[in-house]
Amino acid sequence: MYIQHLSLRNFKNYKELEIDFSEGINFITGKNASGKTNILDAIYLLSFTKSYFNINDSQLINTHSDENFYFIEGIYKYDGGVETIKATFEKGKRKIFKRNNKEYDKLINHIGLIPLIIITPNDTTLISEGSEVRRKFLDILISQFDHEYLSSLVNYNKALKQRNALLKQMAISGYFDNRLLEPWSAKLNEYGTVIYNKRKEITLQLIDLFNYFYYKIAEDNYKITIEYKSHLNEKPLPELIAESIENDKILQYTTKGIHKDDLIFKINELKLKKIASQGQQKTLLIALKLAEEKIIEKQSGKKPILILDDVFDKLDENRVERMIKELSESHSGQIFITDTHTERMEEIKNKISIPSVLHKIENGKIITTK
Repeated sequence: MYIQHLSLRNFKNYKELEIDFSEGINFITGKNASGKTNILDAIYLLSFTKSYFNINDSQLINTHSDENFYFIEGIYKYDGGVETIKATFEKGKRKIFKRNNKEYDKLINHIGLIPLIIITPNDTTLISEGSEVRRKFLDILISQFDHEYLSSLVNYNKALKQRNALLKQMAISGYFDNRLLEPWSAKLNEYGTVIYNKRKEITLQLIDLFNYFYYKIAEDNYKITIEYKSHLNEKPLPELIAESIENDKILQYTTKGIHKDDLIFKINELKLKKIASQGQQKTLLIALKLAEEKIIEKQSGKKPILILDDVFDKLDENRVERMIKELSESHSGQIFITDTHTERMEEIKNKISIPSVLHKIENGKIITTK
């Protein structure tokens, strides 16, 4: 499935925009703050029902418009048909999401219909920052093809929130009753075990694919490994919760569970966050996302849309060319690439054989070259 046409009204810096896309590679160039990323964020929102940047919907409305709403419409083509996805938000009201003019009862039901993978400069935090970022990576990956996982994740987080609130309430009152915690502990075990097993399975698939793509792009001999770190690697969750109950009471939150899971990236047995250069981190990131794309395609039978937003900054020309060459050869779905260097993208566009277009943003207008 690929997006053929995008319509925007009062979305970020666009009062109105109509743009057609290639089913192959779409290069979008322009100066910083010209609106390249805003187009990509609209496409992301149509897949995940929210902005990639985790800002509230009111902030997505064009600040120079007199209107108090935004509207996004994407027309998607796939073998055998067309899908029309619409997102509308008006201040003071809830967001309305429609598929072929039929409104969703729950936004969660839309996740996975249009799989998408995005890479931005900030995504190097996958390697350099804390475990929460890497858990989110796994959650987004698996949720796009496994609704049982997504449902379990939602229910686990609800149970965790209730158990933590109860622990704080008990600490304030000075009265502790383990029996009150048991229903929430049971739910953590029920949903947490499902999440753990699926994360473990997908991580094993991720390792081989990640190494394959890294060596193709980087052309070096570093040994890259990924380790799935979880409390449940040691013991079943009920045992862990039972052992940590006294500690939980003191700290007033649940200290053991899949909400503490992590992925550990290593290069030559050393943690990447300590030694990887900026260029190396970007290479690793793209390899990781290409591995993610292959897993989603295998599990769902759908080719995800792939978005690369200004990820080539500070990379040498040869590595940029190798990356795009690998993308064009290994990813048979739709690709979006933004860059501030129009000439560089034009040169690469002329070297690839798959369908592509170049959209150049100048003074708020888009000039398209096929």
